[in-house]
Amino acid sequence: NFHGSWLIGYAFLMLYLASGLVEGSWGSIESARWTHAQWRKLILVSAASIAALFLNPYGWRLVVYPFDLIFRQQLNVAVIDEWHSVDFQSFYGTLIFFLVSGIILFTLGQRRSWRLSDVLFALFAFYVALTHKRFLFLAGIVVCPMLAIELGSHVFSPYDPRKDKRWLNIIFMAAFYSFGISHIPSSATLHAAGDPGLPLAVVGAVYDTRGAVVPEAKIEVWQTNHHGKYDITGYRYRALLLAGTKGEYDFQSVMPGHYPARKCQHIHFLAQAEGHKPLVTQMYFASDPIFRGDPGKNMNDDCPSIELVRPILLSDQATTMGASATFELVMESL
Repeated sequence: NFHGSWLIGYAFLMLYLASGLVEGSWGSIESARWTHAQWRKLILVSAASIAALFLNPYGWRLVVYPFDLIFRQQLNVAVIDEWHSVDFQSFYGTLIFFLVSGIILFTLGQRRSWRLSDVLFALFAFYVALTHKRFLFLAGIVVCPMLAIELGSHVFSPYDPRKDKRWLNIIFMAAFYSFGISHIPSSATLHAAGDPGLPLAVVGAVYDTRGAVVPEAKIEVWQTNHHGKYDITGYRYRALLLAGTKGEYDFQSVMPGHYPARKCQHIHFLAQAEGHKPLVTQMYFASDPIFRGDPGKNMNDDCPSIELVRPILLSDQATTMGASATFELVMESL
C-alpha cells in the first residue's frame, strides 16, 4: 500500500475470485466453485485489502496515483522506455521470446492438471510483461513457483520435512545477508567507459536532523543517461551504496539528460538506516538551463525546493571537462 503497484496485486486477487465462479474440467485445466464459507472469507479479505490501501502517509492520493498515471500521464508512459512493449527485433526481445516459448512447450509436455487460477495468473503476467517491459520481473515472480513444482518433481526428490534442518537454513541466510551487506560499496561508477555526457562526481554524507552522522546508511541512486533515458535492460545509471562510518558516500556518473515528462535534470535518492524514517528525495543542478542562471528566481513546479538545487563546480581533466557537486542527506529519527 506504499506503492502504486497495488493495482496489479488487486488484479491478481480479482482473477483468483473469478476462477471460483465456474466449476468443471477443460482438458488439463480444472476449476472448483467457491463454497459459501470461502466466499465470505474472500470478500472479507478483499474489503480489508481496500481499506489497508489508505493506511499510508499520503492517504487517498497514493491510492488514486495509478489511475493518474494511466489517464493523465500519457506522455510519461509514451516517452519512458520501460513502459514500452518488448521489441522482439532486439537481442533481449528474441531471448524473451525463446524463454516464453520454452516455458509454454515445457508445460504442455507435462501430464498434470492445472488450476484455472494458475492459468489466468500466467496469462495476465505474460500479457503485462510483453506490453510493458517494466513488468517482465512480474512474469518471473508468477511463473517461477509453477516451474519449481515441475522441476521439483522431475529433477529433485520430493520434499521430506524430516530432512529439513532449520538451523542450517538460518546459517546460510545469515551468511548470505552478511556477505551482501559487506560488499555494498560506499562509492560506485554509474556509467560505462565511453558513455556520452559531461562526467559528474557526486559526494556527500548522511546526517540526522541534529547534525549527527548516520553511519552505514543504505543509499539507492538512479538517474537517466545523457539522452534522458533510463536503462532498464542493464544496471547503468543506478547503484546501491553503503555510507561509511562517517556517513560519507560518493559516485561517478554523467550529467542526467532531460525528458519530456520532467522539466529539470535530476538524480533520485532513497536512503534507509536503522532507527530513521526512509528518505526519498532528488538532487537538482543550478547549471540546468531550465533555471536560466538563477534557480532562486526561476523555480518551477518540477523542483519542490531551492534547497535541493546544488551548484556545479567545473574542472578541467586530462582529456575532457568534468563536473562535481555535493549533496547531503538528512534523515528523521523514528
